[in-house]
Amino acid sequence: MKTLGIILVIGFVLLIVVGIAAFFLQGKARKLLSVPVAEGADGIRSAISRLNADALDLDLALGLCENQDQIKLLLEAGANPMHQFGTAGFSRWSAATNAALKGRPDALAIFLQHGVSANARMDDAASRFGILEYACLGGNIDCVRMLCERGAEINYKNSRGEFALLYAAACGRLDIVEYLHEVGADVTLKDNQNRTALDWARNTQYSDAQFKELSRITSVLRSKLGEVVAYLESAQRRVEGGLQIVAPTGSSPSSASD
Repeated sequence: MKTLGIILVIGFVLLIVVGIAAFFLQGKARKLLSVPVAEGADGIRSAISRLNADALDLDLALGLCENQDQIKLLLEAGANPMHQFGTAGFSRWSAATNAALKGRPDALAIFLQHGVSANARMDDAASRFGILEYACLGGNIDCVRMLCERGAEINYKNSRGEFALLYAAACGRLDIVEYLHEVGADVTLKDNQNRTALDWARNTQYSDAQFKELSRITSVLRSKLGEVVAYLESAQRRVEGGLQIVAPTGSSPSSASD
């Protein structure tokens, strides 16, 4: 019991230290967001000099920003929408992937207009998540449609062998599942553990462990999973019966190792 108490105290102290570090890391970035829009990009640059801030602070400010006009000014001032923060997996993020995950098509459109690719990837070898996957987890059909219309590889498989349709299905996003299938997503595609999007939807429907894991990243529409399962079952039967929808050019499966 004494050892357990010591471990809990150490854990609590570490949480405080991490919280304080995060506060100071965001301090300058948040001050940059306080610059009035009327001062323009020059006002941002002046604030950077005055605060002794750097590119990291500017990129973090962009990631935290929710105002379209400010986003444009930060980009004009040189902010990088694909600067990656965090460690690995879906805890790794950039301003662009954050917009996709949080379902902000207005911000995502700005980033795409400023050169972010619809096939942008996280650069950690363990995952190589694509921006379309973040959008599917976020559950905003407008973000998903925007990326697909700009050439996102619909059947791209990350380092885990996972893909956009899988995440949409697992989170109960029926509208996104239907849309992805219509534009060429392969319902028979399997991850590295030989599981299809249908398998993932079923697992989230009945497995509290997977439901909780996904819920730490995004909201899961568990009440819709039955409809997702029924849709994918029907789609797979059509494939087996030779009635598969022909995928558009450019939607063939690809992987992180390509």
